[in-house]
Parts: sequence; C-alpha cells; structure tokens
Amino acid sequence: MFDMYMEFRKGILFVRLYGEITSNTVFKVQKEVSFLIEENGIDNVVFNLKNVFSIDNTGINILYKIYEKIEKQNGSFLICTSDFKAVNFMIEKSHLNKYITILPSELAAFSLVKI
Repeated sequence: MFDMYMEFRKGILFVRLYGEITSNTVFKVQKEVSFLIEENGIDNVVFNLKNVFSIDNTGINILYKIYEKIEKQNGSFLICTSDFKAVNFMIEKSHLNKYITILPSELAAFSLVKI
C-alpha cells in the first residue's frame, strides 16, 4: 500500500507519503516530485513521513537524490519524522539526518524556510 498527496503552500511543496517507500513505490515519488520541481522551479520541499511505516534503501536514496537537486538550487529540503520507529531508525542508520533537517511537524517548516 502506498499513497502520495502534494500541496504547494506559501512557497513550499509539501509531499505527504502514506504506506511504504520501497523499490516498488519509489518510481512514483521520483517521477511526480521531480517533475513538479523542474517544471515549476520549486526550491523548497517538505517530505512528511508521519504515515510511512516502512522505507528501504531505495526510498532513502530517492530522498537523498531529491535533496541534492534542491540543494543545487539553494533551496530547503526538510523531512517530518515518522510515527514508526523503524522508519526513523533507517533515516538515522543511513545518516540522512546529517544532511537533511528533520522536523516534528509541517508547521515547523514555515519558520525554517526562507522564502
């Protein structure tokens, strides 16, 4: 099971993911989010992982690739933590949290993003 909702609000693209981010679902994330970023010149992105219960290495890799794209544009890339310990563990294990700011909620993003 996987679902994704996106909303552009106050200069920030919010990407809300639900379910699993695995090799079976990561293509949809990459395709749709990358398309929006490139076609609309978006440089501030928040991935909300609150409802993600599973993530594998391909999921971690796509988050890092999108982070790199945003970083090259001098934008902000932030992640909201998951309610599931296994997902947060994978983020820490991959050291993704050393590059990307981790937030407790989307609301915190508005104070960190410079628009």
